[in-house]
Amino acid sequence: MKRKNWDCVIYVGIVVLLFCGTALSISHVNRTDKYKKMIVAAKDVPMWQADTQPLVSENEFKHNFIEANHQGKLATQLSPDDLSGIVLPGLRGAWSVDHRSRKASFGNNWVPQGITQDNQYIFVSLYDGDHQRNSLIMVIDKASQKYVKSLILDSKSHVGGLAYDPQYQRLWWSNDGTQFAGLSYTDITNIKQYQPTKDRPTLKSERIAIPWASRTSGIAYHNYEMFIVKYGLNAATRTIAVMPFDANTGLPTDNQRVEVVYQGTSFKEYVETLFKEKKISALASGFDRMQGLAITKSNLALITQSNGDDNSVLMVVQPNGQTGDKFDYRDDVKDAKKIQVPSSVEQVSLDNTSQDVSLIFESGAKMYREQGQHPKIIDRIVTIPSQIVQ
Repeated sequence: MKRKNWDCVIYVGIVVLLFCGTALSISHVNRTDKYKKMIVAAKDVPMWQADTQPLVSENEFKHNFIEANHQGKLATQLSPDDLSGIVLPGLRGAWSVDHRSRKASFGNNWVPQGITQDNQYIFVSLYDGDHQRNSLIMVIDKASQKYVKSLILDSKSHVGGLAYDPQYQRLWWSNDGTQFAGLSYTDITNIKQYQPTKDRPTLKSERIAIPWASRTSGIAYHNYEMFIVKYGLNAATRTIAVMPFDANTGLPTDNQRVEVVYQGTSFKEYVETLFKEKKISALASGFDRMQGLAITKSNLALITQSNGDDNSVLMVVQPNGQTGDKFDYRDDVKDAKKIQVPSSVEQVSLDNTSQDVSLIFESGAKMYREQGQHPKIIDRIVTIPSQIVQ
């Protein structure tokens, strides 16, 4: 080829590269611009309530979810008919209180974290990405799929986990402190009666400290035990601990209220002390990057695993055969069913009757959608049929 022709090819190549780079840059700017406009002002939302408008259309939501599943080679291939979605309240904006002043404050940067449900309601927790306002729990009616109210909590904890005790009708949530983990709870009666006011804006609740745990990334309640998931990138930092509850009270045993100080010569000795004192009934290392956990009536464990910008995974794990139906899920489980879902998955929840599976994602939060950090936005509570995971 002549030199002139080579120069032409090189020139065209440079132009194409510049055009592609510019196009990507413009695309990112357009995306940021688009989602910056997807917020509402305080004047547009009634006091103490949350905005309920979607960020994406129903078709786009379903496309984003299905595409992630079909890209992978993991277990299940979902179709649009397998999915239903309820728009997450508050992603465009919601009222809470300023953590310091305790005065009403409107925010646009709410990040979804936990989900649980009873027979009437779905509960979803969100924390303020600006770290100024108290965290919220959204109450959604299951029959109408409509937003009911926001529960304003008494802290700005990340509220990584939610769980519901159907026998004692108590809603539990992660309420970690600055030194160690904690759980808070309230009765369904308090939830139904709750109406925030200027003088009493926060929900009435009780808190129980967990001195032996550093933090809670997710929680699940099953057969008088609280399962506490700790997120970690590897076996050295992740755990699932099982905390026994008293069947007569539906509360942690009295032993939980006595602190066990880490004074042993090794971490192994400390764990042995926790077992001896009956503060924990089981302990497993679990899986990398665990976010949420739910346990089916047949004792399957559903575990959500986030993978940064890459697709997340919903794992269906059988109990270890050597321990029957007791909790003992380990990394060497090779027959775990894996379902690929979009990035930034958080907690998972089960309908008590149908055993249908509900998931939430944090990709719709302002702090993530504007940066384009997660390419596929899921702004819904996503429910898939129980047979998909069985």
